[in-house]
Amino acid sequence: MQKLSLTISECVQILRDNNISKTEKVLGAQIQAGLFTDWAIPSVETKEPCPDISRAGFIAWIKEFYHIEKVYTQEEPRE
Repeated sequence: MQKLSLTISECVQILRDNNISKTEKVLGAQIQAGLFTDWAIPSVETKEPCPDISRAGFIAWIKEFYHIEKVYTQEEPRE
């Protein structure tokens, strides 16, 4: 069974697996700024960003935003 949530690091890896460039620092800052409220809840009063990230929401956002049908992940890699 796939995990229901993701870390920022896991999100960045999925983006890279799909040829999308983004650093952990940038993605973390964007999430903490509240730019992705459909799939991420920013953390509050933490030294480092540790938001709650919905795996399903994140994958759906990639498909919609980048107009791709299949999102490759570690569990479902590119063949």
